[in-house]
Amino acid sequence: MAQFARQYISQGQFKETARVLSRYNSPAFQEMLPVYKTIAQDVLASVNEVELQILREMLQKLVKNLESFQVDKSSPIYQEFFRFLTISHLLLLKSEAARNNLDQVSARLCTSLLRYCKDIRADKAFLDAGEANKKIGSNDMAFIFFNRYIDLWDAIVDPDGNMI
Repeated sequence: MAQFARQYISQGQFKETARVLSRYNSPAFQEMLPVYKTIAQDVLASVNEVELQILREMLQKLVKNLESFQVDKSSPIYQEFFRFLTISHLLLLKSEAARNNLDQVSARLCTSLLRYCKDIRADKAFLDAGEANKKIGSNDMAFIFFNRYIDLWDAIVDPDGNMI
């Protein structure tokens, strides 16, 4: 299974790999953990809703398997995959709230996702949070988030800082 997963990942087929691993109940073998981490990081960076749903299902099964192996909930391995599960869940809730015009909920979810900027695209997170807070009339928070987005955009466009 690990060899199959590595081969699919090397071809860039993260969604298919996650789907197959989920179908086989996301086994919690030590040699598979780097594969799960690679899949989670790639899918969280792409922010594709279908892939996020597959990722969340895979991570739910993985976390459940880790718990069944009596892995300590304070262990770094468990904490990392539980964090990935939380992020994927929040991203899916955010898109569902936006689809159902739940602006207040969407703004709070966007703001909550800023906590995970190391795992998701920070520029998109701050832009989404700014737009969502502006939509509900929380202009002070929107201004702060847009300002941070502009800082990140400047750093992306000019990584050497020559624009300053």
